[in-house]
Amino acid sequence: MTYLLALLGLACLVAWQHRLDLGRYRTVRRRRVGWLTAELCYRDFLVAPHQEAFPEPREERLVVWRLLGCVVYLRRRSVALPIQCDARLHQISERDFDARFDNDFRLTAW
Repeated sequence: MTYLLALLGLACLVAWQHRLDLGRYRTVRRRRVGWLTAELCYRDFLVAPHQEAFPEPREERLVVWRLLGCVVYLRRRSVALPIQCDARLHQISERDFDARFDNDFRLTAW
């Protein structure tokens, strides 16, 4: 019984962490089949690979499967954007660099 409560507590912590992490992303597409929901999420950001390096623009997408609202599967892909994109980072559409992603993460596949 103690193990079951510990596993339930761990599952709640993992679900809470996923909810906090997914709050930074914008949902672009969503499909629902019964209790299962598949989502394609998107965000663009600047990241510095080293402390001395200049930040470079990146775009990241997630494929999220939810069962009854709880995340059961998560895949993440990130691609580097051209340096010229850092000035207009928040004006970039999710369609602009769609061709750089694998088929599972493209908008045309959804």
